[in-house]
Amino acid sequence: MSTTKRQQQIDQSRRLIEEGLIQAARNRPYSQLSNEQIVKASGVSRMTYYRHFQNKREVLLSLLERLSGEIGQRSHGKPEKGTGVGGLAEMLHRRFTVLLENQHLHHLLTDPQAREVFREFRWQRSAEFFPHPENEKNVYKRLYILGGIDGMTLQWIETGMVESPSFMVDLCLELVEGRGSDPTPLHRGRLSGI
Repeated sequence: MSTTKRQQQIDQSRRLIEEGLIQAARNRPYSQLSNEQIVKASGVSRMTYYRHFQNKREVLLSLLERLSGEIGQRSHGKPEKGTGVGGLAEMLHRRFTVLLENQHLHHLLTDPQAREVFREFRWQRSAEFFPHPENEKNVYKRLYILGGIDGMTLQWIETGMVESPSFMVDLCLELVEGRGSDPTPLHRGRLSGI
């Protein structure tokens, strides 16, 4: 069997298991899913499941990796805008668009345990636009921005993805650039109302 054919079989098995996770999460929260339920929903054997994944966390990370690849593929054929705010805006737009096109993930990513995996995954991928800062003050800024963008993304998913991807990108860029329609700084008494 050729390497290409074998790789296609591996990719197909992994995709079936990822889809099984999505299907199983429609009936039960991610935190309550067992590996057996994912195996049953995916239609693969236990041996195939464990050949590719040790647990549901690895399946979710694989699914997020595939979606991240889809987000990256959206930029092919378009001029790259770099890693500044323009590049961030393009990446965010692709991110919100792919999520909107995959609304079946809503059941999965609204579970607190799945959200933690999502946050971990996004943190690992964030270095592309926010390289690790050299000083401690910038570490806090990076955490604030990334946490804000992830929080906004998860809130958008939980509330049914009503706003357009462009609207969400604009909100995220307001956070990153420190601009917005409300000039009152967050630290001036507004935290108590949150």
